Amino acid sequence: MADSSEKMVVQPVYDEHGRLYYPLVNAPSEKNLTAICYKVPNRVIPVIFLPGVMGSNLQAENGDSVWNVDGLGSLWEWMINGAETRKKLFDPENTEVDSRGRVDDNDKEGPKFPSREERGWGQVAYMSYGEFLSWLQAALDDQDELLHNRLNKTGKQTLRQQLELMDLQAEMGEEKLSLNEIKLSYQYQFPVHAMGYNWLQSNVESAKNLADYIGKIVKDYKRRGQPCEKVILVTHSMGGLVARHCSEVLGKRNDILGIVHGVMPTYGSPMAYKRMKAGENGIVGLVIGKDGAQLTPVM
Repeated sequence: MADSSEKMVVQPVYDEHGRLYYPLVNAPSEKNLTAICYKVPNRVIPVIFLPGVMGSNLQAENGDSVWNVDGLGSLWEWMINGAETRKKLFDPENTEVDSRGRVDDNDKEGPKFPSREERGWGQVAYMSYGEFLSWLQAALDDQDELLHNRLNKTGKQTLRQQLELMDLQAEMGEEKLSLNEIKLSYQYQFPVHAMGYNWLQSNVESAKNLADYIGKIVKDYKRRGQPCEKVILVTHSMGGLVARHCSEVLGKRNDILGIVHGVMPTYGSPMAYKRMKAGENGIVGLVIGKDGAQLTPVM
């Protein structure tokens, strides 16, 4: 509603193709109403998440689900499968990424971005990454919160604003964000994508798929009329090796604005060596193997 100064803030709306517009405001001419339309960023920097080993859903070539990690219930079958059955199902030549994993919808994003399914969220393990992806998207899509705080003079900061000069204790490659850099980030949209990969196959093949995926995403946003040139990669564990091969070996460095690695096994994974010998404990052990003999066919 208009305030006493006869001004009204008009919220932006997105059509079914993701194009932004501001709806007309009707008011009697004697009110001399002023409509205020705050500019919304149109440029896009997609953020692509790459999961770790066993973090992508897989299906057989005939469409049957092989590995789906929506929750503990979806892993029950693996708790009763023997090593021979696991080895047969985990055939790198007869498996591919399955996009049918659980995805939580979010009406707030609406048609501003392609749907979460279209952005690949169903390809990765919901039990491991579902809540994280939702949190990351909310943190990177907080323009509404920023505008609300300013219009209502709440004195609150968005999560992005709180990052100013914060020490995130990265192992290497970190530079503290300045106020100007944070302000610059609000001139872009950051839709979060996810790319599952067949972790049974070579990371070289997964890196090639990532290179193709980057090119496809950039072209898709340009078709939507949104300027898009580069992407940001966020990786977990072995996903970092896929990203690095794509960037450094396949020559996609110039298409990648930056990479954030989480626990990338740069110098190998001692835990993997331990599991090959001793297996795994608890519920995880029931799924992938409680001793070396059971786990080796899976690994």
